[in-house]
Amino acid sequence: MTFHDTIAAIATAPGEGAVAIVRISGPEALEVFRHCFRRPGGRGLPHPKPRHLYLGWVQDSQQQVLDQVLGVSMPGPHSFTGEDVVEFHCHGGSLVAGTVLEACLEHCRLAEPGEFSRRAFLAGKLDLTQAQAIIDVIRSKTPEAVRIANDVMQGRLRRTLTDLRQELIAIQSQLEATIEFAEEDIAPESEEHLCQRMEAVLGSVDSLLRGARTGMLMRQGAVVTIVGKPNVGKSSLLNSLCRSERSIVTPIPGTTRDVVEQYVDIQGLPVKLLDTAGLRDSGDTVEQLGMERTRSAIAGADLVLWLLDRSRAAGEEDRRIASLLKDRPCLALMNKSDLPAVMEPEFMAALPADRTLSISLLDDTDVQQVESAIYQQLCGRHHEARSDMLLSRTRQRDSLIRARESLEHAKHTLQQQLGYELVSMDLQHACTYLGEIMGEVVTDDVLDEIFSEFCIGK
Repeated sequence: MTFHDTIAAIATAPGEGAVAIVRISGPEALEVFRHCFRRPGGRGLPHPKPRHLYLGWVQDSQQQVLDQVLGVSMPGPHSFTGEDVVEFHCHGGSLVAGTVLEACLEHCRLAEPGEFSRRAFLAGKLDLTQAQAIIDVIRSKTPEAVRIANDVMQGRLRRTLTDLRQELIAIQSQLEATIEFAEEDIAPESEEHLCQRMEAVLGSVDSLLRGARTGMLMRQGAVVTIVGKPNVGKSSLLNSLCRSERSIVTPIPGTTRDVVEQYVDIQGLPVKLLDTAGLRDSGDTVEQLGMERTRSAIAGADLVLWLLDRSRAAGEEDRRIASLLKDRPCLALMNKSDLPAVMEPEFMAALPADRTLSISLLDDTDVQQVESAIYQQLCGRHHEARSDMLLSRTRQRDSLIRARESLEHAKHTLQQQLGYELVSMDLQHACTYLGEIMGEVVTDDVLDEIFSEFCIGK
């Protein structure tokens, strides 16, 4: 793939809508504008004023009018990609936008997925964390996820990493100055001070790493599966968490025969809830298929909500479920706390106390407690500050872990007085790993993988 030619793509989502946007970027973008755009009356516009919208028509090479549009040119470097950019804002609808795009493609090529954002990255208009935050904003499922992605897109993670790296460079510079002027040894108290500065950087790195799990869940979402024996209230729990009648609720056991999915916002965290078929012995073929899907949903869950009816004695079905959930992340919900407890004390005592709640689905306060417990089980007991939820990718987290290891080794080397050269090398490695997160050290294969997540017009 070359990044020196001119590309075009539809930048808006497919389907009907009020407006669709066809975007062109590259050295010949203005030529595409001149070829395709005509003012009312058929006049061309050879020198459009930058960032001004012009009403006119797009025509193809046969001078066939395709659509009435608003045309705008944004010369580089003051554009999203840093190149000359042109946009045609045409009427919404896949057919109209497609014909306008085809007219443009007579003079340029179709963009690859994410190529506009990749060109912006290569032009230095944004770093890799900001580029990845674009797709996070697009795919966000909760307002909190949008806010975190916007923080990154505005450069918050880049500034944090840059500050950490600048501090490491300052420490490294002091060490290298000492190496160059060996007769001026660093006093022991100065070495202690350098270790304290490294400790401060390690503390900031640890805060980012603690928030990484939540940050990654904010991007990916969590899968929470609701299980229990038939007619225990699983669908009622789903409806309570959704604040809507998403699942059918009847007193007939076995009503839910397939997995019902619904996204919900749990304290800002996007969660896909799965309401599953009750687990029991059944000769019904359809119900058996539903129970098999339940087992698959348990295997793929980040957390399992095991709903029990404390007003009834535990049966063989409950014990079978307990065996099935062994070694799975699980939160036991003892429903119907408003009724006298009948379930055997020894069965209840066998449940992990820190992962068991006694609730009534008729009480909205209890439902809120379930939401808090779900968040704590997925993200930890303490809410991380939003400023620490900035890492959203495994690659980012792994690079930060390697940076931490190098920094920890540098501190140990300095404390053991093994040589300033070795300390400096470790600090350099830590800086390199921080640079990987921002895209300063990255291979084409990694960029291909990252930008392949994007749609063609982004």
